[in-house]
Amino acid sequence: MLSAAGLDGASTSGATAAFRIGRFGDDIWMNRVSRLMP
Repeated sequence: MLSAAGLDGASTSGATAAFRIGRFGDDIWMNRVSRLMP
């Protein structure tokens, strides 16, 4: 069985990873849009 601390740590690291991936995707998207925009 997972302990409360272990479960909380996993959810926190998962949220951090999702946030980092989201920021990375935003950077790529903005670079593409700025390239297409005159």
